[in-house]
Amino acid sequence: LGLISRMLSRTINEGSTIVMKAINTDSAKQVKKAICCAPRGKRAVWMLNITVGTQSISPLLWSISSGSLEAATLMIKDLLTIRADRDRYYYGLDELFNRHPDIVQVLATDAPALLPTMLDNMLWRSRTAVAGLRRVNYYIKHLIVDSDENFADAMTWIYKLQDPAIATHDVLVQVSDLVWNKITYRSFLSSKIWLLFTLVVFLFSQAVIKNLREGETDGDRWATFACRSFVYMCGMAELMYSRTKYLCKACKDGDLVTVGRFPVPRRYLEDWDEILNLLLTACLAILFWTEPTLYCVPAEEVPAFSGECNASNGVRGFYAIVSALAMLCYFSLLIDFTALSTRLSAFVLLTGRVLPEVLLTIGACAYFVITFCTSITATSENNPDFANIPTAGLSLFQILIKMYSGSHYEKLQKSPMTMAE
Repeated sequence: LGLISRMLSRTINEGSTIVMKAINTDSAKQVKKAICCAPRGKRAVWMLNITVGTQSISPLLWSISSGSLEAATLMIKDLLTIRADRDRYYYGLDELFNRHPDIVQVLATDAPALLPTMLDNMLWRSRTAVAGLRRVNYYIKHLIVDSDENFADAMTWIYKLQDPAIATHDVLVQVSDLVWNKITYRSFLSSKIWLLFTLVVFLFSQAVIKNLREGETDGDRWATFACRSFVYMCGMAELMYSRTKYLCKACKDGDLVTVGRFPVPRRYLEDWDEILNLLLTACLAILFWTEPTLYCVPAEEVPAFSGECNASNGVRGFYAIVSALAMLCYFSLLIDFTALSTRLSAFVLLTGRVLPEVLLTIGACAYFVITFCTSITATSENNPDFANIPTAGLSLFQILIKMYSGSHYEKLQKSPMTMAE
């Protein structure tokens, strides 16, 4: 008991610094008074690292986790204030991110209100204007790369926060523009150009060549076979490789979620682009295994590379349905091209936000159409437009979208029960 009491006494005595005592009061005035006692070169250490024996604690992190946001706000402002003496400048941004590389995640999770405070102090504006312009310095290194010179996860945490007010902050806009223009733009454009080229080849193989003329020639069959071979050997192979690569990486990193009893990569549930890629890969694989041309290879009664033979009669209809689904996936993936235009991106974002409300409206309209068409068919009225449930539903839908014929309205006047409903 004596040993334990001495250990507790030592912990309390060494850990109860004036900064920690001020944090417990959650008073910005007390915290500022405590920090002013520190030498200029030690201010950051007083706010980021207190060592007790072999253990250390961060007063800043403690204030955030304990809900002392007033104290945390003052410490963040103090850390990110530029000071100087005759020897050097003092700016605690490096010390902050070296001590807490995940500070953006911590703030986004526990104290989103402090994120604008930190971001506001990560830029410096000159007091003097030259030709109507002021110089601005952005200190964004730690938002782009981490201590290992890898890409930082700061923007990922900002994205998960789903707060437009924070995402449009000047610092984050500068980070986004810098990464997009210097790194992402070319790789994004090259990948999407490959997707567009594959789509064009797939479009020619499935819809263009066969409709160029009424009779199919040998040249048309050869061109169709060449286009489909390219789609299977290049497009499908690239999709399978990228999907398998990500699946192995997700399993290695443990980035899996359980759906039912089966582990599934998290990205397959959160990223619609990845879902479409996975569905497109499955469609192309099915198209390859049900390719009518392969079924007709042994047939001698048809020309080379023709898909019209008795052996392919059972798969051609299914092949056409899967081909249409693959076409929809290809064009849906092209929506990413809107990233090249801010106006188009805003339109897509707005459409995505409004689409659930539109679906709810359509569902409500469908409910009322079904309700009234069933009730009308239960009456004794004899109107051919409302003879049965499907016909009545179609007529009500035409009335809803104002496409119902005017002459049919005259017939409705002879059906008072239908008009009343």
